[in-house]
Amino acid sequence: MTAHSSRAMILIIILGFVILAVNQTPAFRKPTPRPIHTTELEQHISAHPLLYGQTVDINKATRQELLSIPGIGPYLAQQITDYRHHHGPFRNLADLEKIQGIGPKTVVHLRQYCHTEHTE
Repeated sequence: MTAHSSRAMILIIILGFVILAVNQTPAFRKPTPRPIHTTELEQHISAHPLLYGQTVDINKATRQELLSIPGIGPYLAQQITDYRHHHGPFRNLADLEKIQGIGPKTVVHLRQYCHTEHTE
């Protein structure tokens, strides 16, 4: 082997190590996502059930939770909480029709957002 070919061989080996080193080191580091603890996630889901595709129990919902339901404004939220206070829990969603301002079409609309323990 000549001196020229041994220099070329050494250069190729060094170049190979450099390529391997560059491929092993990330160009930038992405921050790792912070895992949500189970209790923290459960609290967030219970505070925002509609964000997670869940429904709100109409008998247990607070006024704020009722306001988060599409189609229920401050007046209906107050009517629902007043009804529960005076008459007890709703047996089913059809009982919502007993509230002034809620008819059959509104009940059908609310079925995708609300439930009772014994929803039909």
